[in-house]
Formats: sequence, structure tokens, C-alpha cells
Amino acid sequence: MLNTANNSRISIQSDGTLEIQAVRAADVGEYTCAVISPGGNETRLARLSVIELPFPPANVYAVRLESVSQRAVNVTWTPSFDGNSPILKYIVQRREVSDLGKAYLCTSAVLFIKILQSWL
Repeated sequence: MLNTANNSRISIQSDGTLEIQAVRAADVGEYTCAVISPGGNETRLARLSVIELPFPPANVYAVRLESVSQRAVNVTWTPSFDGNSPILKYIVQRREVSDLGKAYLCTSAVLFIKILQSWL
């Protein structure tokens, strides 16, 4: 039984609709609606999922590759919390730094990285 008296975000409307305002991760779960009447009983289940903003990748490393091209790098990272929704792409931006260590703003090359495998 859902106790709405102690929570101003959750209410049951006059038509029986459950209303949850400002939904958050703690509200995720299965909800059951039960009807009990002289004509019979019936129940229905509903699963509530909450999609949140994903966390940025962790442990991001860029290593220059020793190859024919002087501009080749290998960028790796560890995926973080996905916000309860599949990550569709990562955007990798490039910024050039002079030999003197100063960063110069230039037109960023934006690469769209498609997710090729499922992360565990």
C-alpha cells in the first residue's frame, strides 16, 4: 500500500490516477493497481523507469601513436552511468596546443563515435 500522507510529491487523484511529481531515481520500480469490487477483483502492474542525465566518461586518456601519420592518437575511456538510457554516441573534440605549452583555440574537429559494443 502506497502511503501518500507523508509525501507531498505523491498523490492519488479522485479518478484513481497515481501522480508522482518531480520523479527521481528513488521512485523507480513496479507499481500495482488493484480493483476490488463485488463484481470481481483485478490487478495491473506498471513499471516506472526514470531517465537521467548520463555521467561523463571516466579515465579518459589520449596517447599519440608512433605511426606514419604524426597526427594519430588513440583515445580511450571508461563509460560511466548511462542515465538508464542507452548511450548512442560520444563526441570527441580536438584542440591544438603549441610546442610552448599554450593552448590555441582553433576550429574543433568533432568526431561522432558510434557505440560498437555493449558495455558491461
